[in-house]
Order: sequence, then structure tokens, then C-alpha cells
Amino acid sequence: GVAQEQPVTTLLAPVDVSKGWKMQTGDDPASARPDLDTGNWADANLSEVWQSPRSDGFTWFRKSFRLAPSELNQPVGLVLG
Repeated sequence: GVAQEQPVTTLLAPVDVSKGWKMQTGDDPASARPDLDTGNWADANLSEVWQSPRSDGFTWFRKSFRLAPSELNQPVGLVLG
């Protein structure tokens, strides 16, 4: 379905997820696989990456995080940088 727009005042406190990402440049469709091992990808913080030029225009980013059980099925605001 389509996500419904939520006013910022109804979201839980925003969670800063701008740090601790994995990054790989290039247009490899295998990068979309959920089970992909990203151990050899570069470490990245989004605020720093967005300020530097990209090599070929394609960059894959990956980050995992867990929500507390009380946050499941609740609107959540994510701060990306």
C-alpha cells in the first residue's frame, strides 16, 4: 500500500540513523539482495558522503537497525543526515 503522510508532531521522537552505514559504489544489481554480505563495503556516515562527489553516479547504501517492540506498527521519523 501507499504510506500515509503523517504530520511531524504525530511521529515518535526522530531516530538519527546517519552514522554506521555500509556503502558500495557501482551499479551492481546483486547489491539489492537482502542477504548480501557487506563486510567488504566501505564504512560511511551519510552527512559526510553527501558532501563528497560520487565516482560514477551509482552508490548503494545499507544499514540495519532494530526497533523496540513498543515501536512496531508505529510511525517513526528517521534522520538521515
